[in-house]
Amino acid sequence: MIYLSIYLSIYPDLAYIQNSYLLVSFHLANLSIYLSIYLSIYLSICLSVRPSIYLSIYLSIYLSIYLSLFTSVSAHILSSMITSVSFYHSVCLSSLPSHMSLNNSTRLFQYFSYFSLIHHFYNCYFFISYFHFHFHFWFYFYSLYVSRTSGFRPTTANLKPSRARTVTPTPRNIHTFRYRRR
Repeated sequence: MIYLSIYLSIYPDLAYIQNSYLLVSFHLANLSIYLSIYLSIYLSICLSVRPSIYLSIYLSIYLSIYLSLFTSVSAHILSSMITSVSFYHSVCLSSLPSHMSLNNSTRLFQYFSYFSLIHHFYNCYFFISYFHFHFHFWFYFYSLYVSRTSGFRPTTANLKPSRARTVTPTPRNIHTFRYRRR
């Protein structure tokens, strides 16, 4: 337990890293909202499917809200973990004997170990965000495929003119009606 407390005991920098993580997650959530909306509108205009524009906007807004909620929840979970770890290590360091003072090399080792742990958390966070972006991307193409195969037709700009003759319908008994009248 003493070695664990020495490994992660860097209490003053915890609040700064916690606030920076919350700020980065907030900006990434906003960026994901704008990117998902612009990407869905751009792809739907390029593929020229009229009903999928509204469907893609709805899906992008829904999934971006879900992604922003996910980032905020993950930020709160990580901040609570950091707070609990800092409280635990402050209690462990207060219970250390007086002759076990930390020198500069041990303090430097604590800095590197703690930042490697934060780097690991950031890698997990970006991996999960990358997975969510790909989920949104492929779900968007699945919605386009469903909209194309379910009877929706493209816009009139991409349709070729038909070669069939247009025949005006006439009643079948028009000649019989004229003959009886005479």
